Amino acid sequence: MLKKLYRFIKRLPYYRIICWLTDTAAILLLSAIALFLPLYYDYSVNNIYILPKVVFLRKFTLYLLALLAFRATLLYGRLEKTKLFFPIIAFLIAASIATTQSLNPYISLFGCYSRYEGLTSLINYILIFYITSHFVKQKWQARLILSSAVLSGLLSGGYGVLQHWNLDPNWLVEMDESSTFGNKNFLSAYLVLCAPLALALGLEALDSKISKKKGAFLRLPFQIGRIFQIVFFFLCFLFFIFAIVIIQTRGAWLGLFFSLLFFLIFLAMRLSKKRLLIILGLLTLCVVPLFFFPKTSPIERIKGTIKSNEEGGVSLTGSAAVRIYIWKSVLELIRYHPLGVGPDSLKFAIRWYISPDYYTLESGVLDKAHNIILEMTATTGWLGIASYIWLWITLFRFGIGIILHKKEKRLITLALLSLSIAYLIQNLFNFDSVEYTFLFWIGMGIICGLNQYQKEEKPKPNIMSIFLRGAYFCLLAFGLFSLSKVIAIQLEADKVFASARNYEAAGLREEAISLYEKADSMLGGWEETYHRFLVPNYENRLKETNNKELIKETIERLSAYIRYDPNNTYYYGVMATAYKKLYSLGEADGLKKAEESLLSAIKQNPNSPEMITTLGVFYAERGDWQRAAETYAGALKYQKKSVRGRIVTLNNLGEAYSNSNQTDKAIQTFSESLKEDPKQGGICHYLARIYFKSENYGSASAWCKKALEIEPKNSGWWNDLGSAYYKGEKMKEARKAFEEAIRLDPNNEYAKKVLTVIP
Repeated sequence: MLKKLYRFIKRLPYYRIICWLTDTAAILLLSAIALFLPLYYDYSVNNIYILPKVVFLRKFTLYLLALLAFRATLLYGRLEKTKLFFPIIAFLIAASIATTQSLNPYISLFGCYSRYEGLTSLINYILIFYITSHFVKQKWQARLILSSAVLSGLLSGGYGVLQHWNLDPNWLVEMDESSTFGNKNFLSAYLVLCAPLALALGLEALDSKISKKKGAFLRLPFQIGRIFQIVFFFLCFLFFIFAIVIIQTRGAWLGLFFSLLFFLIFLAMRLSKKRLLIILGLLTLCVVPLFFFPKTSPIERIKGTIKSNEEGGVSLTGSAAVRIYIWKSVLELIRYHPLGVGPDSLKFAIRWYISPDYYTLESGVLDKAHNIILEMTATTGWLGIASYIWLWITLFRFGIGIILHKKEKRLITLALLSLSIAYLIQNLFNFDSVEYTFLFWIGMGIICGLNQYQKEEKPKPNIMSIFLRGAYFCLLAFGLFSLSKVIAIQLEADKVFASARNYEAAGLREEAISLYEKADSMLGGWEETYHRFLVPNYENRLKETNNKELIKETIERLSAYIRYDPNNTYYYGVMATAYKKLYSLGEADGLKKAEESLLSAIKQNPNSPEMITTLGVFYAERGDWQRAAETYAGALKYQKKSVRGRIVTLNNLGEAYSNSNQTDKAIQTFSESLKEDPKQGGICHYLARIYFKSENYGSASAWCKKALEIEPKNSGWWNDLGSAYYKGEKMKEARKAFEEAIRLDPNNEYAKKVLTVIP
């Protein structure tokens, strides 16, 4: 018995078994990524949605790399070049060059907070592409991965639909149809990629057959499974259409339309007219009824894109108009950065080129071009966009050739090319995010893996080669394990950061600062978002403390943050505050250093009206009203009508003119401010004081009346109105004004005194 068992074991094809186990493990890991990555979130971190997904993808990529290393070293597998090898390598080189040119290489390498689309993520996508192309060689493997993506889309899309109908079970407690993505644009983007996959998988199931030689015992389960797949995938397809329409993101609608158009055009080459009509009929039945219900109709969303203008024509409005200003600004930037500004680093360079009109419609930092072609050109340069276009051309030449000549792999390839079109079209109005970008790269990997022959190299081991390859694999595995630990630090740091934000919300500033600093140190000090939360707390502490050592320590930290992010003008402003505090505590050169800090900020960003205005305030505080006026006037060059902050700048400029005895300019400036916001009682009163000082009592009383129309219970202004009437010899009106002042403030001694001398 033992001899027979020994002979059986000896005859076992160990190589084939181990290869099969390795390949199957890789396929299961890829399926796990497709299924769980879109659904994964973590409430213990501050960045609930994107960072957990980024870490999840990177860890699973390392596991897959370990399997690939095992395959290549111990099993002697050959790593073949794919059809997309050269354009991808060219794109990677361009992105690497741009990273070295970046104004903030740290962010270009790791990606900015809540985006994480830096060079590291690009490398991750390339690795997942290459791993997929190496392991996916059979249709069942591709179908398993794509089915997992469809199931994930069904679960996440279903939750988004519940949110749309206000049936959120409070799993995430989010606004709109954000689901497990945190943003309805990303949810729609993922569903658009899933739609052609569901349609293709349904058609694959419809065409699947079992050999007649198989017995009834096998045919019955096969038919049941086939019917289930047909119903499931077609229902998923219709659900994705329904969800995409009601979630109402316009880029997703365009992506869906062009991807399905491409799919149906090529499908018509092999599909009967009957089946094609059935698909078109199902689409019509799914979409047309949605237009008749206010909760689902996309008509209002479409109408909201345009509005009538004063000339009788139409113009874009809302986010569509914002994108036009963004694209104009990015095009201007591209002219001066042929090598690119670095992946995910647009926000550090765009401030020199941003259109002032952008601020009239949008606030906050502009960190994405909202157009993948402009984004790639701006961040990776002309070499980057050329290689990116090369990648797309190669992908479609290769994919369409398969569709036309390889019948058995036509549907899967067609679905993945349609997915690629959906990804490209919607990203003309959106931007990359790991939540759906990973599926695009996996899709490209499947196209290459299914349709490229890979020659297996069977091992011819000897003791020395086994030892050397084993040692190499152990070192590589140890390196990958260590790297997985490093990746986890980012998540741990963000948990500390989340705790710091909770302390800050509770009013425990010092505890919050301590945790912010701990989170920052865990990442080596490069996470600029942590700095942006630390610095306002430093500023508030500076206003209260007289501890010179603490102030100097704060200045050192601010200097370090400026080295990481030299274009953040706010840091310079806080540093100026610190130096002014040192000046007040006896440091003679504090005032000079404060001015130097503000001038450095303006040098870094000459288009920043906020910093120019801050410098004007600095001069005003010193009593240098002439320089303050010149500075405020400079800020107004970048602040068009209705732009945020413009009214404050106008009022500061008017005050500077008034204090430098430029009365006419002060009146003109305050009047311009009131045109933009007539409800400024304080400015009306300021004008009244100017006219009173110049002995124009008629105008002084008129402006006092306007101020009191806005704030009728201000007894001090009633005093000033009475004084203007009194000086203008309108005694009856003056008496009424002072009586009203006493009514509002019975202890108003000034009004009582003046009333005694009014006849």
